Amino acid sequence: MRVRGTVQSPYGKVWPFALGTGMVAFVVTVVKMAVDAPQWVGWMPATVGYWSDVAMVFSMVGAGLGAWLTVVQRQDRHREWAAAGSRTQWERVRHVVLACASSVATSMTASLLVGVVLTMSAGGDPWVGLGTSVLWWYGTVIAGVAFALLGALVGWWTRHLVAVVVAPALTYCLVVAPMMTLDPPLWSGLAAAQGLSWIEVAPSTTSVVLRAIFWSSMVVLLACALGGVRRLQAGFAVALSLTTSFGMLEGPVLRPIEGATDVVCVGEGPTTCTTRPWAAGLNRFADVLGQGLALVPPALAPPLISTSLAAGRAPEDSGLVVEPVGGTTAPTNRLDRDATLVNFGEGLFAAECSAGSDPLAMASLLTWWRLELGIPVDRPVLPGDAVLATILEPGDYRVVVESAGRMLALDPERRLEWLESHAEKVRTCSLTMSDLP
Repeated sequence: MRVRGTVQSPYGKVWPFALGTGMVAFVVTVVKMAVDAPQWVGWMPATVGYWSDVAMVFSMVGAGLGAWLTVVQRQDRHREWAAAGSRTQWERVRHVVLACASSVATSMTASLLVGVVLTMSAGGDPWVGLGTSVLWWYGTVIAGVAFALLGALVGWWTRHLVAVVVAPALTYCLVVAPMMTLDPPLWSGLAAAQGLSWIEVAPSTTSVVLRAIFWSSMVVLLACALGGVRRLQAGFAVALSLTTSFGMLEGPVLRPIEGATDVVCVGEGPTTCTTRPWAAGLNRFADVLGQGLALVPPALAPPLISTSLAAGRAPEDSGLVVEPVGGTTAPTNRLDRDATLVNFGEGLFAAECSAGSDPLAMASLLTWWRLELGIPVDRPVLPGDAVLATILEPGDYRVVVESAGRMLALDPERRLEWLESHAEKVRTCSLTMSDLP
């Protein structure tokens, strides 16, 4: 007796079950990517690097799926599988291999496409590092397929549903182990995920190609082992051995991403600059800074504002470095307005101030800045943010709030005139409480 059409498990058809499982993994991964968007959105290399790390979910789910489908294959008490007993081993596992590979590959690719769309919607250039990205996508997807087949092989060997737990756990250890050491092993360049943020550097082209060949050979070997096909194993075992050797010689080599250190600027008086990985959010960053610049006279406005020293247009440029807050890879792309303006205010009024300046005068100025911009003064808005109510004596805090309130009550034109007349004292940190309005 032969089972017509798609081979069935005791709990339903292989293909619908496999694709449904892949859809669950896809949803979980996309939700995780959306939550962590500040880490990668807006810069294509960072998008691909981050996706390959969270794609570990697909490897684990695929391993569990492969294990489950092959375990029920081996349990003779189920009539459907007993009826297929006259088939060769490859015929019995062929649908499992194809279903697992299709489910993992489709779901992983779809999740990367979501990341690409989000990066493009944030203003990112999809063509940056395209060749490396395509090769890395292929290597990551084929690695996910390999772990699904590894799970199937564990299920075939154990013949017990415990494989559904063992296979994902084994996959987790194999994927995470290379990322958990301070000194990566020589073969870590071939790993399924490397835990790297691709901002200015990415894996070398040679290592990416070797990685793709390595996992392709691994997939063929695992499929042959699962299906009992011996004739192809020797050739691909040699390919696997050679790529492992060359991969160890290459090591976890990184190369600069072309254009990543280019400086991008917008506006005049002041000009706002950053490097290309952060460029997608530069206009938003400049707009937020503009809210603060509208409160100060030209005498206090810096000629150049940059996100880092490296983002200055030339070594002789004199300006202000303002650290944008909002993400880890490219903070400008998911900007936190309040935290960034707090950094800006401290840069304008207190960047060069030492312990010798009048602390209450400076605290009054910064408190006015926050109140004027609608930023809370009673709670921190960024790590290390000082809450004056908790660090000042009650009497001093009351004086600071009253002084800031008087500045807030001033007519905007009069306040600009006062700041203009006291700009030198603000710059030299010689402002005192008696100078305040």
